Amino acid sequence: MRILVLAALLALSAALPACEAFQWSDDTRPRVFLTYQDKANRMRILISDLQLPAIILPPDDLPYSANASGAIWIGVEFPFDKAQQIIKWARNYYSELRYVALSDYSNPGAYRFQYELFIGGSTETAVRDLRLRAWTEADFRKLDQARNAEDFQSLIRSHYPADSGGAPEKPAGRR
Repeated sequence: MRILVLAALLALSAALPACEAFQWSDDTRPRVFLTYQDKANRMRILISDLQLPAIILPPDDLPYSANASGAIWIGVEFPFDKAQQIIKWARNYYSELRYVALSDYSNPGAYRFQYELFIGGSTETAVRDLRLRAWTEADFRKLDQARNAEDFQSLIRSHYPADSGGAPEKPAGRR
């Protein structure tokens, strides 16, 4: 019986590191995800200058479409100053970025997104599910001028629908 208990504990301890819920230390390291497109590697190189890991997602089944990948999802714990710089760069490589949301709005309760910045999110999710308003050039300039995380996030939240109460009716299912 003791051997079975020991074997079960060993199997459990081997499986736990593979479980996302038990990787606490990795969850708090800011990281950037980029939708695959022909210039994504250039973005990854720029982001690496900020000492952040940048992961280029595998290509989707459908060809990349700038119009379909026009959203930016920002974790509420992602460093705002690095987000400002990354967004500035991203707008040169991802030409149709028009929607921005924080993780507590786009994925309420999802702890793992709090330290992530995602470039090239689903425009359909931004418009249909989250009901976000498109950003103008002036809006992006204001975002770049934010001096602290509170101002940065407040500006983003000011583009949420007035009747949202801070969160969409249903969480977005897609990035």
